[in-house]
Amino acid sequence: MGDALRARRTDLNFDYSVVFTGAAVADRDRRVLHSSTLEAGTVRRIVESLADVDGIAVYGTALDERDVRFSSRVPLSATNTVLHDFREMTPEEIEGREFVGVPIWVPDNPGLKKKLQSWLADTFDVGCVINQNFLDVVPVGTTKAAGLYWLAGHLGVERSAVDLYTFGDSWNDLPMHAIADRSFSFPWSPEEVHSATDEVIDSAAEALPRLLNTA
Repeated sequence: MGDALRARRTDLNFDYSVVFTGAAVADRDRRVLHSSTLEAGTVRRIVESLADVDGIAVYGTALDERDVRFSSRVPLSATNTVLHDFREMTPEEIEGREFVGVPIWVPDNPGLKKKLQSWLADTFDVGCVINQNFLDVVPVGTTKAAGLYWLAGHLGVERSAVDLYTFGDSWNDLPMHAIADRSFSFPWSPEEVHSATDEVIDSAAEALPRLLNTA
């Protein structure tokens, strides 16, 4: 999760960040205010079960440390734009650590991704959300919408008292889009996500000035 928070260090300072599909909420100083974590034994069983599956790489997202990679059986030529800064970890090192999620990279194989999602949901007491080229294994009940609702409760703000605009390109954004006043997806989003949002835009920078001018 540290990677997700570091990525938000830009010229624009966010008061709060809801990260890893809503499993954690942090303030502008990167202090974790709320988190839901996976049971360590469950993480180990998932990691060990998937270690020899061809065409996937299995990672872990922990609180307050770098992302880790448990195994990879993807071609060396395959690349992703999400997970770059990680260290290798063995299953024996999982005990005693808190993981908010287990991202599974499944490049260019929608059938395998769907099969793994069904198997994980049927076999373990976890949530499993499809992202563009990833499966995100998260604690049960974890969604971006749930994270936003937690933050609103923490701040003592009623949902009806705020304007909520959401930007998201994949299936794991659908719960968040469903509670938005206005929702946006992107040209590369799946059709299901297009259908669930109010507008398809080329970039967030295109819509933000319009929203700020009408706020």
